[in-house]
Amino acid sequence: MIGNKFNSKECGAILVLALMFLALLGFLSGTVMQTSVFELRMARNHQFQVEAFQLAQGVASSISEHPDNFLVTSNLNHVICKAAQITPGCSASIAALDPNLVTLPLGATINYKVERMGPLFLKELPVRLGQSRASSSVAYDAAMFETKVEIDATSIGRGAAAIVLGVAVLTSSIDQ
Repeated sequence: MIGNKFNSKECGAILVLALMFLALLGFLSGTVMQTSVFELRMARNHQFQVEAFQLAQGVASSISEHPDNFLVTSNLNHVICKAAQITPGCSASIAALDPNLVTLPLGATINYKVERMGPLFLKELPVRLGQSRASSSVAYDAAMFETKVEIDATSIGRGAAAIVLGVAVLTSSIDQ
């Protein structure tokens, strides 16, 4: 009988080697898949943060377009908040925003407020000469405000974004 050329000790060695190679490939493909899913989540979070930052800028710009949001005759640290969010620290509510401007994913929140900053009236604007030196009109000065917009979607795993916009309102010295 022409017999088996393989030694009985070598039977199945190829099978064991193939199974080890298959297990290694399975582990490697699982790791690659997990990394891809993680990178997809990171890209989605980055995209949301960019969109949230742009939305925050749009809301801050929209708030700054309404003169009623900047009460020149108000006291220092006077705070105007989101209409649905009147809290003990808020004095009034912000003028209505365009509802099409604020579209957030379910579970995300937006908060915004305008605060009167001190000093009440600057003697000179910090970035250029004051009105008394820059022009012949000494009857004007500026009142400073800070508009803060925060968007939070951490509850749905998407991160957060915030922006603070400084606004100087040119006022008459009579308003002092």
